[in-house]
Amino acid sequence: MFGSDASDVSSKKNYGIKEKIALNIAGPAGLMNPLMLIAYFTGTLSKYLVFYSIVQTAVGMLTIFSTFRSVLSDEAK
Repeated sequence: MFGSDASDVSSKKNYGIKEKIALNIAGPAGLMNPLMLIAYFTGTLSKYLVFYSIVQTAVGMLTIFSTFRSVLSDEAK
């Protein structure tokens, strides 16, 4: 919509360590899916869902914080 630049959302080449960890843990093909299967077969699915909610909330909050920080630093320029 606004053109392409170095911070293009679809470009993963500039991802830092936080982004890589978030994708590998909470992403669709990350660690959470195998953990869900393990929780299902061990009967601890309710505990897994609480853990999953906490992880997703933390990732969401970090995303919001990073976005605000990026926007505020761009406004200061």
